[in-house]
Amino acid sequence: MAHNELNQEALLRERPTADIAKLRSRGVMLGAVGLVGAAAGYLTQEHSLFWQSYLIGYIFWLGITLGSLALLMVQYLSGGAWGMLARRVFEASTRNIWLMLVLFVPIAVNLPTLYVWARPEALADPEIQDKRSTSTRRSSSRAPRSSSSSGAGLTFLLNRWSKEQDDSAPRLPGPLDRRMRVLAGPGLSCT
Repeated sequence: MAHNELNQEALLRERPTADIAKLRSRGVMLGAVGLVGAAAGYLTQEHSLFWQSYLIGYIFWLGITLGSLALLMVQYLSGGAWGMLARRVFEASTRNIWLMLVLFVPIAVNLPTLYVWARPEALADPEIQDKRSTSTRRSSSRAPRSSSSSGAGLTFLLNRWSKEQDDSAPRLPGPLDRRMRVLAGPGLSCT
């Protein structure tokens, strides 16, 4: 019986590298098709429609990435067995945060196309100026924070510590697990 348990343990530790490589190549192919489709959309549509669509897609995938980071931190805080299967999925989707930071650059460059208040002529619009002064008063008491940039640091540390945990021999929960919980608490309030 002990021999059978050891075989099961070895099977669980074995990594399906060929299957992962196959999935990776399919993902790259789908990404290339998506880039061609996006280029075609940019060339055939009005540019403002393209950037609106891009923004919606970006917000969707950023929500999944940051939501996965939040669920990962909740799993670390709760310490329950409920998230052990989903934890790898959460970790994998949090690794997209670096891509999301890069994909934000076109949005930042095209703010005037997306938002009326970012256009130069908006400075003369009294309605926008009134809204600007109101929102400035409201937000001045809050410290600015960027979910994506703080999430990138959290993602890096949590994924690195999880890999260290996987590479070491199985053990009971201890100080190495505690550091994930200690980081997840404040991290959850930041994202």
